[in-house]
Amino acid sequence: MPLKPDTPKQRLLPRLPRLSRLGRHLLLIVLAKALVLAGLWLVFIKPYKGPMDPHRMEQRMGSGAATLVAPHPTENKDKNHD
Repeated sequence: MPLKPDTPKQRLLPRLPRLSRLGRHLLLIVLAKALVLAGLWLVFIKPYKGPMDPHRMEQRMGSGAATLVAPHPTENKDKNHD
């Protein structure tokens, strides 16, 4: 036999706070953006996935890495100092 509240005002679970109009609007916007992004990914990105060659990626990533990585502090020390 299911448990029934003693009075109509008592609840088995607490009521969740009601979202304001702004909160509902923002939640709707975020969900819509997520759906649009997922749709764009499914249409434009997912079908064109190709095989990845680790050696080719290493060459592509390594070609520009020298300009992005700062030299180690001990590499450019003056060797003629006291």
